[in-house]
Amino acid sequence: MAPTLMGRDAMTDNPPYVARNLDDLPEILAEIFSQCAEGGMVFPFIACAISPNGNVCVFRVEPAGNEILAEHYENQPFRLPMTITVVDQKNEVAVVEIDDGGNIVRH
Repeated sequence: MAPTLMGRDAMTDNPPYVARNLDDLPEILAEIFSQCAEGGMVFPFIACAISPNGNVCVFRVEPAGNEILAEHYENQPFRLPMTITVVDQKNEVAVVEIDDGGNIVRH
């Protein structure tokens, strides 16, 4: 299960970066983790979702589901663009951005 996120309608603190597809975040995260596994990364992953407004969520990712390990939320909901860092059991790292349009961009 992906982290619980507040609705995109509340995100008006920085209009150019208001998330257009934040409701799709669980599916986007699932796609990122699937791409990591297909690329040879080994479960379980430790992933960190970082929003530019200071929100952070760290979770353990396994095929059976996710567990939140740590989280910090400012007074605003998550917004895009957001950076996702994924570390696997071999210490391989994937850094992915979810841009403000909800697109996955690997770095």
